[in-house]
Amino acid sequence: MKKVLFTATVDSHILQFHIPYLKLFKENGYEVHVATNGNKEIPYCDVKHVIPFERSPIKINNLRAIKQLKQIIKGEEFDIIHCHTPMGATVTRLAAKKARKKGTRVIYTAHGFHFFKGAPIKNWLMFYPVEKWLSRYTDCLITINNEDYKLARKKFKKCKQIELVYGVGIDENKFNFEMTVKEKKELKKSLNLEDSDFVLIEVGELNKNKNQIMAIEAMREIVKENSNVHLLLVGEGKLEDFYKNKIKEYNLENNVHMLGYRNDIPKLMKISDILLSLSYREGLPVNVIEGIMSKLPIIATNCRGNRDLVENGKNGVVIKTCDVCELTKAVKEIIEKPINNYYNHNVQQYELKTSMFIYSKIIGLKYENELIKKSEDDVISIIVPVYNTEKYLEKNINSLINQTYKNIEIIFINDGSTDKSLEILEKYAQKDKRIKIINQEKQGVSNARNKGIDSATGKYIMFVDSDDWIDMDACENLIDIQKLYNAEFIYSNYIKEYEKKSIINKIDENNNLINIYRKRRM
Repeated sequence: MKKVLFTATVDSHILQFHIPYLKLFKENGYEVHVATNGNKEIPYCDVKHVIPFERSPIKINNLRAIKQLKQIIKGEEFDIIHCHTPMGATVTRLAAKKARKKGTRVIYTAHGFHFFKGAPIKNWLMFYPVEKWLSRYTDCLITINNEDYKLARKKFKKCKQIELVYGVGIDENKFNFEMTVKEKKELKKSLNLEDSDFVLIEVGELNKNKNQIMAIEAMREIVKENSNVHLLLVGEGKLEDFYKNKIKEYNLENNVHMLGYRNDIPKLMKISDILLSLSYREGLPVNVIEGIMSKLPIIATNCRGNRDLVENGKNGVVIKTCDVCELTKAVKEIIEKPINNYYNHNVQQYELKTSMFIYSKIIGLKYENELIKKSEDDVISIIVPVYNTEKYLEKNINSLINQTYKNIEIIFINDGSTDKSLEILEKYAQKDKRIKIINQEKQGVSNARNKGIDSATGKYIMFVDSDDWIDMDACENLIDIQKLYNAEFIYSNYIKEYEKKSIINKIDENNNLINIYRKRRM
């Protein structure tokens, strides 16, 4: 049986973010192992390993963790190891160095590098060299925002594969509901709110990075003119007592409500009017995605992660970090001039089904998704202009007729070839009825493609040059992506094949591109 190991510093990280992915591996026939510094029960986990991970890099326990994890990896012979959290991933990759040589694939999801544009210089000095060094022991690095993805592609040359997946995914079904007026009124009443109160909500661990003190400071000024404005602070953390004391000091007990841990965040979003995200640093903030799904305007600080999700005037307001005056002004402006269409409809890329689809493609797992179900009408017309490419043509044809997605027609336009290209085409056409051949005098590749379009009967059009070849699952991946994103046009990176080397041609460093490579001779 195939085996996979998930590692993270603490149980809560696995429980909060990765249960659907453990389930995905189980459904694909894997024995699922989890290693954390904790003893909580993990759903879909067959074997739990307690490893003394420490969040601090200077703790001696991390050396013990490397030794202990190394023995487990050696004994279990995992097919895949997927590590998370900075120290959990550091320890895991060091422990798995020898296993990689025997075929174990090591994957690391960076949930937001500690080094980023605007980060303190000490973060760059401490964390960047370590991550760059460890990238050579990483088979696949998954980043969750554009800034980290671009940096990794540019700097981590030793890493075999670098991907961009927008977060672990939010279960859209949790936010796809409506509350009645009565339900909203009752929930507000339970929180000592009036039905007419204007509600700000900030969700996250109560710590320095999440910067809830900025919201508390702003509330001092906001309530002077708007006494019906209330702030909900949802979460627990080491600054809880500090914040309580500040709220009391500022006489805000009636307007700032510390709710602690809650399991009804989708409902709290429904009774709120603005979501706040005031962090110094983010990877891809879950609370902001949840706010967008709840159709709330977002006020967010100008940090990586927030910038990926919030655009001024479109789905929120971006403000300077720690600028209390700017936060106060933004809240007052939205109170005075409500914006009715603050909802950013481009949320599908952040949904759980999207993240799991892309993840399954990266790992090589089967994932059933109702959005990518295909019908008999989903024919792909592959158009191939041909002119004197007999040297490469058979490899081209074999890559097309052997596609895992079978519902295709292949239209070859023989554009006046004088070599044996037509003879090769006719030989394959006798064996495969999906092949169509159009003969014409030489009129150029553009004319040939247009002739192919005129003859196409498929729902989708795909162009392939006759001296190229594609991966066997290219059509299947492309049509899945089209259905998932409802894309009108899809393109990808490709590989230039030289006699002694291959070079990936990167036509885009941004935006949801799945690397389905088109291989080209040079």
